[in-house]
Parts: sequence; C-alpha cells; structure tokens
Amino acid sequence: MRTLLPALGLLVAIGCGPSEPAVYPVSGTLKLGDGKSPAGCVVEFSSQEEATKGLNARGEVGADGTFTVKTTINGKEKAGAVAGPHKVVVVPPAASSTPGAPVPPAIPTRYMEYTKSGLTVEVKPGDANAVTLKLDAK
Repeated sequence: MRTLLPALGLLVAIGCGPSEPAVYPVSGTLKLGDGKSPAGCVVEFSSQEEATKGLNARGEVGADGTFTVKTTINGKEKAGAVAGPHKVVVVPPAASSTPGAPVPPAIPTRYMEYTKSGLTVEVKPGDANAVTLKLDAK
C-alpha cells in the first residue's frame, strides 16, 4: 500500500500537465479611412509576450465594422485573447469569382503584415477589452 501511494501521486501529476493560458474578452470596431465597409475582413492579434508569443486571436469583421476575437488553444476555440501586447494585422476577404458578388474592401497592403501595420493592442486581464482600429486609406 505504501508503494502505491507515491505511484498514484505521480500518475495524477502527469495527468494534470501544464495549464493553458487565460484569455480575456476582446471586441472592437474597424474603421476604414475611405468610409467603405470592412465587412468580411479578418482582424488578427499576435501575442508578443514571451510565454505566449505566436498565440494568435482572430475575428471576422461584421457589416457594421465590429469584431470579436477568439483564440484556438490545444485545438479548442476560446473567446478572447491572452493578456499583454499584441501586434495586429487586417486581412481582406478573398475575392469571389461569382459575378455580382460584393467586391472586398481595399485594404492597404501594409496592414496585412505585422512588421508594417503599425497596429498594436494591449489586452488587459479582467474586464472586457474594447478596441478601435483605424486604417488610413493609403
């Protein structure tokens, strides 16, 4: 019996594994400089914290310009983003080959690259994080 207790404790410890990082609610508005609707664009946050670097959160922009981001951790989608600083990109939807389909909004190419977009967001633990992203027309 005495030899079983340490073995049982080891099995329990192995089963627990590392904990997943916490995510916090993030929603916002994307505003384009030319006034066109950004619907269908995807806003993506990339964590810059060392412990969660490369963990991205994404959200599709609705017809009214609003979005809510979600993060996939260990194959599970969770509402929100990890705490800390994030670089941000905006990716337009793919153009449709269907005649008469809406034309995707024109997003300057710099906003599609983390190193050039100049967009950053600080996600804070606790309350909901509300952000506004404004893109220049050029």
